[in-house]
Amino acid sequence: MYLVKICTFLFFAFLLACNENQNETKTSEESPVVQEKTECPSVCIWDKGTLRAEPKSSGKWLSSMALGEKVIWTGTESIDSTDKNRKYYKLKLSDGSEGWASEYVIVTNAQPAVVINKTSVYNRPDLLTVTDTEFEEMDIIAVVSSEDNWIEAVGKEKRKKGWIQASAISTNDIDIAVALLASKALLESKTADKIEKIQNILNNTAFNGSFFIDHLKLKLLELQPDSEFGVVEDTMSIE
Repeated sequence: MYLVKICTFLFFAFLLACNENQNETKTSEESPVVQEKTECPSVCIWDKGTLRAEPKSSGKWLSSMALGEKVIWTGTESIDSTDKNRKYYKLKLSDGSEGWASEYVIVTNAQPAVVINKTSVYNRPDLLTVTDTEFEEMDIIAVVSSEDNWIEAVGKEKRKKGWIQASAISTNDIDIAVALLASKALLESKTADKIEKIQNILNNTAFNGSFFIDHLKLKLLELQPDSEFGVVEDTMSIE
């Protein structure tokens, strides 16, 4: 009888252990795998990148991030094993709000910049490694490293990446903002809308001193030859 009690006890102990293991396995499968690393500055490289409350595609929408927006990666990342092991980064925005974003929209340990002159992309920081790929003027990029007069860049939506010469970019926040707004303005289908949005940029005193202001004045002249900029240009030519 005593032996039977011992066997019964061991049997239920075994079942309890199995249940605990199953629960742990189930929890592990359902819960994302979270890892902690060092906090660092990062860049949203996708226009209207999504910030969610949970590290999964079905997570509640919290906010959108602009292309080139500075964010802080808190050092926490998560793998969603139910969605092809997609990685998510926990981010902090400039207003202090936090949430999760897919790795596809973020470049970690990076700073935003804008291309001020069309430039070739190189495989390495060496002129002999030039490729057929180019970054265009006003392209927003994320700078991930630098070496001498070179910087390693990642372009919009991570479609382009490589080394470019540092003289071809600006890290000035005003230049980045103007380039982003101007690029969107130039995508307008109607000329009148392009003109209106470019004029709004030129009339905004916060953008005074941007590298792109003269460029936009010339663009406005092309779109609207009779504008005040066109009159000034004609006067200067006569003199």
